[in-house]
Amino acid sequence: MAQVVLENIYQTFSSSIRVQANRYRLESDDHEQVSTSEGLMSSGAVLRRINLTINDGEFMVLVGPSGCGKSTLLRLIAGLESLTGGNIWIGETLVNGLPPKARDIAMVFQNYA
Repeated sequence: MAQVVLENIYQTFSSSIRVQANRYRLESDDHEQVSTSEGLMSSGAVLRRINLTINDGEFMVLVGPSGCGKSTLLRLIAGLESLTGGNIWIGETLVNGLPPKARDIAMVFQNYA
């Protein structure tokens, strides 16, 4: 594994993303009702000015509260999302435009403790 360097990483999401939430079922004697609420996700920066160096062979863990951007940062490093701004280096290679397979890195995403 090579050194990974994050330089001035920014990630924002547009307000044009439609979000569907609060899906639940109400059951009564004669019928079943499904309720959903839809809306637009507000725009804003999720990650701002992230600078980080992970040295070759180093083991690193990201820990933080729900919604703080941990998974977003990992997805950016892995190439699963596109950067809004900044640079990601793996070794001597700038990987901003490389697809995930070409980055030759492995990560573990844990959804629960």
